[in-house]
Amino acid sequence: MALSLTDDYNLTRDQIIRAAFETIGVAVSNEPLEAEDVAVGKVAFNALAMSWKNYGLMLWKRGTATITPLVLSQASYTLAPTLGTGSEKPMKMISVSYKDSDGNETPMTRLSYREYDDLPNKTQTGTPTQYYFEPQRTGSILKIWPTADANAVSNLTIEYTYQQPIQSMADGTDDVDFPSEWYRALILNLAVDLAPKYDYGIRERQLLEAQALDALDLAKNFDVEDASLYLSPDEGY
Repeated sequence: MALSLTDDYNLTRDQIIRAAFETIGVAVSNEPLEAEDVAVGKVAFNALAMSWKNYGLMLWKRGTATITPLVLSQASYTLAPTLGTGSEKPMKMISVSYKDSDGNETPMTRLSYREYDDLPNKTQTGTPTQYYFEPQRTGSILKIWPTADANAVSNLTIEYTYQQPIQSMADGTDDVDFPSEWYRALILNLAVDLAPKYDYGIRERQLLEAQALDALDLAKNFDVEDASLYLSPDEGY
């Protein structure tokens, strides 16, 4: 037998939901799910997927974007949520730098809320070298300091790398916004969330919870950057 030579296995939202219901014995082979069960599964699945944003950076959800043009003396830039365009609302900021007209990039220093709030003159102009990132529900804000002077407006752009949000799955035929190595974790953990609603046995549920946790750990442990980490004291304090 020949290999398939493909690595593009995809599951839709309703396929994940059905697999979860099959795991707890609600779905019967070759029979459609009741509409009410699909509705319950839809809510539970999207709630589960949205909650996994809290695990932080997932490598396949890393995006890059540019702020251009900079605006003279403007401190705040709203990063609006426009899914699928490369300018989604960032959940977390990974790195920010300014780039000159020759393509040279210089990393900017991140400020905490307190450090930004303590700046005596937030409208001071110059070359932006520091930033404060403020995630919000409907749109995130990037504040820079100093604000752009005339030279920065003419010659600089701001480049940033950020954590993209996981997209919700509104339609049953939507592909899930996870790579295939997360499918088993999705199915088993959704089954865990659905089990109490369908009187799944307590002992069976305990075994299912162990399997779901193992699948989630496996997916999370693979989804890490394979690079060295070096720590050093901040000499500025």
